Amino acid sequence: MRHRSQHLMALNNLKDAGDIRAGQVIKIPGKQPADVSTQPYGTHTVQRGETLGSIAARYNTTVAELQRINSISNPNLIHPGQVIKVPGSSGGSSSSGSSSGGERIYIVRRGDTLSQIAARYGVSTAAIAQANGISDASKIYEGQRLVIP
Repeated sequence: MRHRSQHLMALNNLKDAGDIRAGQVIKIPGKQPADVSTQPYGTHTVQRGETLGSIAARYNTTVAELQRINSISNPNLIHPGQVIKVPGSSGGSSSSGSSSGGERIYIVRRGDTLSQIAARYGVSTAAIAQANGISDASKIYEGQRLVIP
């Protein structure tokens, strides 16, 4: 393990493993990632209280990348209801979800129902309940992470 961390530190010109910061892009040895500009984009509808930083974290990207693909000059000027492109979320739109490795995650917001979420993603309520081990569809809660099959 120590050898791997030393390799990552050298690859990224870091003197100390504690030198990394949130949002920093780190090089990792292995296959070259696909160019984001050739990847399909999904959309995200900005919710009240969200920032470009929180959206970037949700979609495993950076504020700078979201600014680039959306032509946003000031990252502090986004507003609820605004629809922005997000990398790697092929098709579909989300008001509060992410996609990674073929799995979509939805973060339950106040007032959501399982049937509303199912309709938004075009899946059945039963499929979401089964994927998340939910026995009572009325027992979802704000902040809960749901896998969308």
